[in-house]
Amino acid sequence: MKLTIATRGSKLALWQAEWVKERLEKLGHEVDLKIVTTTGDKILDKPLAQIGGKGLFIKEVEEALLRGEAQIAVHSLKDFPTQYDKEHFTLAAIPKRESVEDVFLSENYETLAELPHNAVIGTSSIRRAMQLKAFRDDLVITDLRGNVDTRINKLKDGKYDAIILAYAGVKRLGLLKEVKYFEVLDTDIMVPAMGQGALGIETINDEAVINAVKPLNDLRTQIAVTIERDFVDTLNLGCHAPVGVHAKLMIDDSIKIKAALLKDDKVVKKEMVIDFDEWENAGREFAREFI
Repeated sequence: MKLTIATRGSKLALWQAEWVKERLEKLGHEVDLKIVTTTGDKILDKPLAQIGGKGLFIKEVEEALLRGEAQIAVHSLKDFPTQYDKEHFTLAAIPKRESVEDVFLSENYETLAELPHNAVIGTSSIRRAMQLKAFRDDLVITDLRGNVDTRINKLKDGKYDAIILAYAGVKRLGLLKEVKYFEVLDTDIMVPAMGQGALGIETINDEAVINAVKPLNDLRTQIAVTIERDFVDTLNLGCHAPVGVHAKLMIDDSIKIKAALLKDDKVVKKEMVIDFDEWENAGREFAREFI
């Protein structure tokens, strides 16, 4: 089957699209890429939370699908809204997840704990900012926009003492070697964003296209991120809201869920453990505990 993938033009987005393209080609499909520039790519002088709207990296990609320029879109699932146009699109596959954690990067300090008083940390995420301040309230959090490699270059230029990024993106691009020190942050310190480390393959509502990408789906990843997305959706929050949530399927088939939420200027963290057969309602029930 001949397929076209719509993707953003950043190095990470292209890596993700090429990863999906390669696997679809192995299944016998002919695949091309269509590069699309999104609102989130165009506005680089404001924090993501201030730009407003859900799906800052999604809208123009979906428009390309509606115009018939592509049948598939590959997203970082953490950027894909829980509410989307299901009349025209389907989240058809979620491949096996990469590392979920955030990573601390610095040219001068080996760990987050070693940062000096009033150290400057760059991040565009209010989820990360709120948890950093809860960990150490002396830290100075400043906005950091741009693609992964751009952010690392800003660190190397000395504009920040450290920066925090999604570990998966840095690993996928092979950029850990570009920075002198890195520390993978435990999820007890920094609860990840919903869907972090996972890809979402969105398709038009065409049965043949949906069936073409379904073999790329990983059931365990799908279950975990569905819990996380249900949690955020129940709270009626967007992709870039001050909330972290992580569901992990354990060896004994239980599921451990933890979340962090900014409430009345304080970070509230909770966790719960459920049996595997309770997963379908777990995200929404956990969210109601916060409500």
